[in-house]
Amino acid sequence: MHDIDRAKTAALLCCHFASNLAYYGAGRIVLNHTGEPFWLSVIGNFVDIAVLEWCKLFGNRNGKYHWSKVLLSPETFRSDMLNQLGLEQERFDSMYLTVKRYRDEFVAHLEDVETTTVPNMNVPYVLAWSYYRQLRTDYPSLASIKELPKDYGNYFAVHSRDAERIIRLATCVHAK
Repeated sequence: MHDIDRAKTAALLCCHFASNLAYYGAGRIVLNHTGEPFWLSVIGNFVDIAVLEWCKLFGNRNGKYHWSKVLLSPETFRSDMLNQLGLEQERFDSMYLTVKRYRDEFVAHLEDVETTTVPNMNVPYVLAWSYYRQLRTDYPSLASIKELPKDYGNYFAVHSRDAERIIRLATCVHAK
């Protein structure tokens, strides 16, 4: 696989993560935990996919799409990423382990856990955004790929609004 192909796939994974996280957030807002099993399952699936995609980007250090394997200056990115978030490496490692544990124990390999708490995905979102932005800097030709948004934050917001609208239509839940 050529570097640009790997970068394109990593960028698409960043976007897939963002759209699924947006759908999850919209679903939580709109349904406000009504307890309807169908919607709880659908919305839960969105966060599960978001976690799986995020782990492809930040989890397995030997994975093809891990930031350290795709970016041109991974150590600079790591340092900038931690500084931007005001995180020490230990706090980043703790957040990473929380997301990975959710994936390992509940999503990918169901352990003897009946319920779990979904990890806070705010920092993972910012990390994916930073990775996406760095991909577009390192590989300028990504700008010519129409499936890849220019503005990651707007991409997330559009998917969130679309999900809210669709869920409201499907459930007849109206804004208050």
